[in-house]
Amino acid sequence: MRSVSFTDEAPELDGFEVLKIEGDSIEPKEELLDTIAEGFGFPDWVGRNWDALEECLRDLDAVNDGYALVITDATAIWAEHPRISGTLVEVWLDAAADGADRGVELRLVFEW
Repeated sequence: MRSVSFTDEAPELDGFEVLKIEGDSIEPKEELLDTIAEGFGFPDWVGRNWDALEECLRDLDAVNDGYALVITDATAIWAEHPRISGTLVEVWLDAAADGADRGVELRLVFEW
């Protein structure tokens, strides 16, 4: 399965720890990073930057089948925040490659 997907309907994610975020509710980058950190249980001291997100994603333990971030109404985040969206994809792909080497699957789903 691909680490990042763009779809009209989210794929089956049974066995994954799933975090859903509405794309039209994301304003600044920091809010997105805080939501992800809280949803996946990152430590409170985690920074509000892309490097910290990547590091924490790389440190996730192999539980269940993996972790999935589903962004619903993804059209909104791509239209309003294309740089944030693009950077999130880059960070996710880097962390997913490392996770795959350790047996941890990471999926990022943009649901239109």
